[in-house]
Amino acid sequence: MPHFYIDSSALVKRYHDEDGSRFANELFQYQYGRNEKLYTSSLTAVEFCSAIMRHKNEGKITERVAVGILNIFRIEAESMLFYIDLDRPLIYNSMRLLYEHSLRSHDSIQLASGLAVMEHASKEMGYFYFVCDDERLCQAAEKENLKVLRPRSAVAHDELMRLRMA
Repeated sequence: MPHFYIDSSALVKRYHDEDGSRFANELFQYQYGRNEKLYTSSLTAVEFCSAIMRHKNEGKITERVAVGILNIFRIEAESMLFYIDLDRPLIYNSMRLLYEHSLRSHDSIQLASGLAVMEHASKEMGYFYFVCDDERLCQAAEKENLKVLRPRSAVAHDELMRLRMA
């Protein structure tokens, strides 16, 4: 059974139409059809709200649209997202990742959270995918031996189609 960790950069694509949104929507539909949640960091909700507010402040979306997106996100997050809490081991691992990969603090937390999920998923003998649209974070995840799906990539779409057929 495949497990997916989704970071903020990929999650935004579910609620704001942009390159990679098709993949994000298909991933949500795939997980919904399997009655499975997507894993993410507890930090993701804050980063998501920040990204939507940034779009509003930059004039890319109206305040009404921003409020609508945030309301839909809150509802959908309850049923579709499983949050990885920030505990001491995760923080220590994120500090290691920050140092080893020169990541921003929030990106190191995303990667540490993804690695925690992968460790759990590997015990269940399932596939694990790290879904991300930040290239620097994707490269760090690959160096940590995570299978990365980039929402704007045709390869990610093909892999999701392959999983659907399995």
